[in-house]
Amino acid sequence: MKKSEFRNIIKEEIKNILKENLTTAKKGRRFIPQITTLPVNVKNQFKEHFKLLKGGDGSYKLYISPMLKTSLEQINRGRTGQDYFKKTPELVKKITDKIPQDIKGLLKKYSGNKINTSINMYPVNTKIKDVDSNGDIIFFNPNNPNLSDVSYDPIISEAVDRIYHLEGILTTDNDRNLQAILSDIRSIPGITTVDHRETNQITGSKYFRAITKAKIDPYPYSKKGIFNVEEILKEIEINMRQVKGVISFKRTANPYSSEI
Repeated sequence: MKKSEFRNIIKEEIKNILKENLTTAKKGRRFIPQITTLPVNVKNQFKEHFKLLKGGDGSYKLYISPMLKTSLEQINRGRTGQDYFKKTPELVKKITDKIPQDIKGLLKKYSGNKINTSINMYPVNTKIKDVDSNGDIIFFNPNNPNLSDVSYDPIISEAVDRIYHLEGILTTDNDRNLQAILSDIRSIPGITTVDHRETNQITGSKYFRAITKAKIDPYPYSKKGIFNVEEILKEIEINMRQVKGVISFKRTANPYSSEI
């Protein structure tokens, strides 16, 4: 982290302290920072156990390996005796020695219990405020009571473990065979099946209208770091409209999901 960035963080924390009404603060309260940082030089020592992905919306998500998650759960706070370390696996020792205590606690407490099958890693469900120019990962601190609603991020692996259903009116040009158009739509990444049925036609129109239902598997998009379901569906709709012979596609129902 650059000195200028560190100074800005300290300034923010000082401003937040000054805003607090210390006369009404509970006796014995301790200062809890608004952020907590995983330094890039620490992260790089566990390269195979961390995966940082950036979504299309610019937000970051951190994932940890099953081995790291298991090792975090084996850490016994306060046990530092020689006999304890003799029996301790090497990765647990390394975590204990290298990863800052607040980050260890964050990773242990807020890593999800449901694995993201597309990358075979567990999501860390604490929102990332920023990744600085050095690569340090700056989390909102979930231990700060003022950030409890901001810092937690739902388990995003659920999005890629479900099938999504997209329904709408597909309008096509009569100059191209409908089956050929549907075949091209089925080839769009993420679309597994496409069904259609004819609906009311507009008198005198040169276009054909059909109610079209598509099943979507988000897996191809999760590999690109895209996990937001609405973002995935919008990208698929754009791709559908770009198929030769398609005039338009307009949703007629809210998308819903079902288990794979």
